[in-house]
Amino acid sequence: MHKGKFNASEKLAILQEIERGLGVKATAKKYEVSKVTLFQWQKRYELYGYEGLEITTHNRSYS
Repeated sequence: MHKGKFNASEKLAILQEIERGLGVKATAKKYEVSKVTLFQWQKRYELYGYEGLEITTHNRSYS
């Protein structure tokens, strides 16, 4: 399946699968993302709409 980052339109399509009844657990497994990630996407979409799905986060380490 998909490895790496999803763009905003892909995230929206994934969230729509959850809304259609696939469920968070099954969707997370299907797309190989954590349930936490899906909940974060849902929250951002609720708060900011489509633009919220365009937000990217980075794990930065500083030495």
